[in-house]
Amino acid sequence: MTEGLKEISAKVLIEAVPDPVMVLDSRGLIVAQNAACRKLFGYALRDIAGKHLLDCGLASTYSLKEMRSAKRNFSDAIKEDKGFALEYEFVTKKGRSVHVLLSGSTLKDVEKKTTHIIVLLKDLTERKRAEEAVHQSEKQLNQIFNATADGMRVVDKDFNVIRMNDTLASMVGVSIEDAIELKCHDVFSSALCHTANCPLTRILRGEERVTMDIDKETPAGVMIPCIMSATPFKDSRGAVIGIVEAFRNITERKNAEKALLQLTEELDQRVKKRTQELAAANQELEAFAYSVSHDLRSPPRGIAGFSMAVLEDYSDVLDETGRDYLKRTHEGAVRMSELIADILSLSRVSREEMHSEEIDMTALARTIAGELRRQEPRRDVKMAISDNLRAYGDKRLISLVLENLLGNAWKFTSKHPSAKIEFGAIEQETETVFFVRDNGAGFDMRYVDKMFIAFQRLHHADEFEGTGVGLAIVKRIISRHGGRTWAEGSVGTGATFHFTLSSKGSEVLT
Repeated sequence: MTEGLKEISAKVLIEAVPDPVMVLDSRGLIVAQNAACRKLFGYALRDIAGKHLLDCGLASTYSLKEMRSAKRNFSDAIKEDKGFALEYEFVTKKGRSVHVLLSGSTLKDVEKKTTHIIVLLKDLTERKRAEEAVHQSEKQLNQIFNATADGMRVVDKDFNVIRMNDTLASMVGVSIEDAIELKCHDVFSSALCHTANCPLTRILRGEERVTMDIDKETPAGVMIPCIMSATPFKDSRGAVIGIVEAFRNITERKNAEKALLQLTEELDQRVKKRTQELAAANQELEAFAYSVSHDLRSPPRGIAGFSMAVLEDYSDVLDETGRDYLKRTHEGAVRMSELIADILSLSRVSREEMHSEEIDMTALARTIAGELRRQEPRRDVKMAISDNLRAYGDKRLISLVLENLLGNAWKFTSKHPSAKIEFGAIEQETETVFFVRDNGAGFDMRYVDKMFIAFQRLHHADEFEGTGVGLAIVKRIISRHGGRTWAEGSVGTGATFHFTLSSKGSEVLT
């Protein structure tokens, strides 16, 4: 009766334990298990009773050799009679692999002989998985740490190196084994070490990140320019326990910057030299222009004057051929004077200093149009000049542009019975385009590239007078204002000349 009560009490006791429990006899054979154990493995007691704990199909992941070794270890642990804790991998009835920690102790009779073994089973499966995940994460971090192109190391709060990657080891010429436990400044030092501005000291003072260009010295005395970045390494509570440093070798960049600086200095010297040469050339050009103005203009003026005097005073003693020769001589001298004057004008617009101001383009165009009408009052030309046109530039030079463009339009519409000339502007996305349009003689677009080249004429001098310098002057002035010039037209229907000024120097204000 007493033994029965003891047996009932033992069953009640192990069933009351929330963790899985097995009871083994002295040989290690299963005699009892609680509900938690049945839930863990999925076996009823009748399926495993009388079997060895490690020989009942629960540990089927082991080889025969491994199983024998495990049984010996289990038996030895029981015999030592000091309690035991052994870890095994089991497979449940449903085929799920579980890691289990077996811990327990022996029960003895009055003669101190082992009668039963109480085994507590702790499921370690989730912990093992977590450990494996941590292991894999650590492995991946190690791969990233060692694969990065930047040198990296971790130092503790006492500035001892506790970790370093292969890149930094190669950079400083010290093996990882030799660097570990050394002070960081013994491996890779700088002038900031042991100062208040030391990046590591600043991190320990509370800065979250320090990045700077810094020259670091290797133990061999080699200076390496680096971009250094330091960040705190914290524990789970947020306390700083170390510092992570990254070093990017920028030697090549520094060398490139040095080479670029040297090249820039060389270019500056070349520019200064070319500027001096250009200044000398400009002085020579000015001297030439002065010579042209005073020396070359006098002879054709004299030829023109004397040839006209002969025609007027001695016309009656000359035959028709003689008078024709003198007339041609006079016309040639006049044309040469005009060419010299135009060359001087082209030279001046390239050299004279500019003074930018706001220009009333509408008023300027109307003044020029009025002068053209006064010169030829009998011509009936319809002039359309847009209101409120404004621009910024050199007023005297821009006036010269409009004189040439409006003058050309006036000239090339001279043979049209209903001449029309228009001056206006079109607002585009990034600029204002001014234009002068006429319905005169026009031109062949095949020769448009010659329009703004000096002395290139698309019309014969017998048709329309001129030297072919006006549009070259226009292009030169607009270029000095940072703008563009172009033309469109067709023979017999007229032409349109466009020009822009730079974005800072031209606006249409209304």
